[in-house]
Amino acid sequence: MKKVYIAVTILLTILLTFGCQTTSETQPTTEAPSESEAAETEQPSTSTAPDVETASEPEEPAKMGEEASDGQAAVTVHSVEFYDQITGGLGGIYRPGQEGYVFSIVDLTIRNVSGSTLDIGGTNVDLVDSEGDDCPWPMLIIVGWPNDLTELESGLMSVGETRRGMVVFTAEEGARLGKVECATRRPNIKFGLTELGREKTDVLAAVTLNSVEFCEQITDAEGNTHQPFMEGYIYCVVDLTIRNVSDSVLSTGAQRVFLYDDVGIPRSRTMLMLSGWPYQTEELDSKELAPDEEMRGIVIYQVEDETKIQSVDYIFPESTIEISLEGLEVSVPPYRMPQIGEIASGGGIEMRVSSVGSIEKLETEYGEDSEYFNLVWTETAREGEELVVVDLSIKNVSVRPSITINPLNVLLIDSESNAYGKVVMTLALEGELHLAELSPGEETFGRMLFSMSVGTTLDRVMYKIGALGPPVEVSLR
Repeated sequence: MKKVYIAVTILLTILLTFGCQTTSETQPTTEAPSESEAAETEQPSTSTAPDVETASEPEEPAKMGEEASDGQAAVTVHSVEFYDQITGGLGGIYRPGQEGYVFSIVDLTIRNVSGSTLDIGGTNVDLVDSEGDDCPWPMLIIVGWPNDLTELESGLMSVGETRRGMVVFTAEEGARLGKVECATRRPNIKFGLTELGREKTDVLAAVTLNSVEFCEQITDAEGNTHQPFMEGYIYCVVDLTIRNVSDSVLSTGAQRVFLYDDVGIPRSRTMLMLSGWPYQTEELDSKELAPDEEMRGIVIYQVEDETKIQSVDYIFPESTIEISLEGLEVSVPPYRMPQIGEIASGGGIEMRVSSVGSIEKLETEYGEDSEYFNLVWTETAREGEELVVVDLSIKNVSVRPSITINPLNVLLIDSESNAYGKVVMTLALEGELHLAELSPGEETFGRMLFSMSVGTTLDRVMYKIGALGPPVEVSLR
């Protein structure tokens, strides 16, 4: 966005020796600010965003399945499950990059119970082990989210909105998990420099930006003159009033106020500790305001001369919601192959086998709505063999534009690991599964006919994925 810097007036006052230049800025941005605090030093800095303090932690966190709230958000952890591999959205199989680690998948719900919009989601969630260390996030951003998971989205939540999803971490197998943490913070109260004198109110605080002035030097309480020690820099003096409009104590002060330039970088607050604050001014104290109490003061920053100011922001403290996992052990359960009627997934597909049955003879008479009208087709097992009919469905659950489903990739595997392909040419099987191109979310249904020796013990139904990973299998045991 193009910024226009307008010098409005030059005020010569007795408050600051060289005087202060009052300025205004048009078109203040609404872009969300950074969250780490700029260094509180005399030296100007444009390196990091502000690091705001964290509110005190609750003494007795909720447990899994219970809702925990800090008055802004309510969080429920439904489950924490462990897997040694995940099928990604493109169908590939992915494993943790570090040996001995497994995926830890946290399923949770976040509800906005505040009186205003909250910026919150999966990026606010941490999984902490019993030693107090954060479990890392895997780099699934590169390969796409698993097709069988729903990511807990991040972003603004409106009042009363509920959001459920999963956050994936990695943890060392055998470790114990301590808790899930969810950090919340109310949106900033943001002022453009065209909003001088305006009061903006949140459910916790009402803030008024009284003035923003630029000064080449400042005289302290002892009569000493101070100038920024870097050439080309000046002081920026921000005058604010903060009022507690909540029903409880509000912890506030200069550490809550940030000055952002036109590229969104927070500027450094100056600290005149050695010589005292300017005698004409009063520092915006760090204190706890009682309900309805207010205070007024200034915060002084250092900026390059002719810097364009984007906004002055009042940032609320961060609060952390905790849900105890009570030392849950990180352990991948033994693999259990899906059974008939259950969903088997992998390679971007889901396969469900509805039934498997053996017969000696199969006969189908086609009606008048068929291209084989008046045709009766009979399929009889050869001597010493039996026919097996498999009824199944396959669905594309990937993000790929299409997946080719080939009936020749469906195999029956017996207890001796012998593989049986479908009977290639038969009209005796009505509703046969055919070659199909499936779009995301599309599903195909059909039946398949196999022939094998009488008495064969079948072990599983397999769909060969190929290069995208291991086969998808359903147990017949």
